[in-house]
Amino acid sequence: AVTVRTDSGEPELCAYIEGLPRNEVRAQLERRLPGYMIPAHMIEMEQWPVTPSGKLDRNALPAPDGAADAETYTAPRNVTE
Repeated sequence: AVTVRTDSGEPELCAYIEGLPRNEVRAQLERRLPGYMIPAHMIEMEQWPVTPSGKLDRNALPAPDGAADAETYTAPRNVTE
């Protein structure tokens, strides 16, 4: 997971996944993690961008558009969340 900034500047978690459908990954995470630790965006990757040295190029990862996961957003229920 990578932290990205929204248009308003708020940080959000973004997960880049491969090999499993988004809804299956989200369901597994919801069983194991508290809600605030589940990434707001999940992007399925077919090919990972790499640097010339063969390492993951984090700067070349696609930015989340937010449209695909908009229906999964849950507003905070209290001040702590």
